[in-house]
Amino acid sequence: MDQAASVAVSAFRDAFGVVHPAFLISDDFTWQTDSHLPTAAVVAEASGAVYPADRQHLDALIDLALAHMLGHTPHRDSDGDIPITAGSAVVFVRSQGRIPLIRLFAEMVVEISDLDAADREVGVLNREIEGVKFAVHGDKVIASTDLLALPFAAEHLHLLVAHMCEVVSDNDAGVARRVGGRVFLDPEGVAEDRVDDGAPDAAPDVMQPVT
Repeated sequence: MDQAASVAVSAFRDAFGVVHPAFLISDDFTWQTDSHLPTAAVVAEASGAVYPADRQHLDALIDLALAHMLGHTPHRDSDGDIPITAGSAVVFVRSQGRIPLIRLFAEMVVEISDLDAADREVGVLNREIEGVKFAVHGDKVIASTDLLALPFAAEHLHLLVAHMCEVVSDNDAGVARRVGGRVFLDPEGVAEDRVDDGAPDAAPDVMQPVT
């Protein structure tokens, strides 16, 4: 049995370029509901990880994990996304439908007037910041990152949300100023320059829902 497993692993890695079983994705992949899986409430109280049965189960796990982190039941918008404020930014959390994947994204800068400068800024951000991807879409700079929930672990989601909020809130004002845009929660225009007095930055406000 051990030899068969070793042969299978070698075949996937060497012949198909699959470095881990988690990356095995099929076009006709469907989640199988298992009546023996623990309920979302039980999972939330457990310290271990769980394999979500379907998207509804994953959404329940996300809600419970974020409720524990935020101190209140998270609000979902009309698209089913959970918006979390982080300073002048909003980070959205959503599950993906085809595979158990959680996506975090934010419109870090909007209404960009200098797209060439935006392309340069995105290049710098992608080189210097790990764990978050930046891209220009239309007149916006979008930040995003994914978490494979296979299995789901609440602590992993907590850490990724905190990291995403910190990255976006620490960088949005500066990028907006340099590309002639504005931050997501600043309808009055480009954010003003801030004087660096050497004091540590305040932690991002991830405790308040978007109203």
